[in-house]
Amino acid sequence: MGLNLLFIACCLPVVTIPPAITAMSKVFLNLAREGNTFFIKDFMDEFKESFWKSWVAFVPLLALIGIGIAGYAAIDDVYANLPVIVVFVALCGLMYCQANYCFCMIALVDLPIGKIMKNSFLMVISEMRRNAFMIMTIPVFVLCAIFSIYAIPFVLLFVFSLTGMINAMIANDAIEERVIQPYLMER
Repeated sequence: MGLNLLFIACCLPVVTIPPAITAMSKVFLNLAREGNTFFIKDFMDEFKESFWKSWVAFVPLLALIGIGIAGYAAIDDVYANLPVIVVFVALCGLMYCQANYCFCMIALVDLPIGKIMKNSFLMVISEMRRNAFMIMTIPVFVLCAIFSIYAIPFVLLFVFSLTGMINAMIANDAIEERVIQPYLMER
């Protein structure tokens, strides 16, 4: 609950959302890898350290979100455009997974942002089973949006940290298998 409230507080100035996501991922990756974490210190250290790198990774996602919103606004008849909507929703789900892999890699490995983006894209293509589990966390956000007035306590106390923890645990395994282990094998 404390991490969720810290995350929300750091997201209030909207420009700090990408580094806050990376910092929350770092806390959960530390928890998964080391078994303990000092969440305030780890969060704030990663928040400061990865501010610009997180934004560089977020800009393409922001552009895709803008295109998606414009496309959604342009749809007149939902039933006539159902195949387009299905493709759009599938691409949004994969984009969500790519963002999770990307922010976790920023927090976990010291690679240039170009390689992080490339590796996260390759993981989206090669890790369909893990992607399906990540995508299963999206309905939590949808339900909170639908029942917004009643979901405020749930959002404030659990939703971001719960979904962040699940996604970081899933991404940790993929990053370990696809990025860290091959690097260690080369050495």
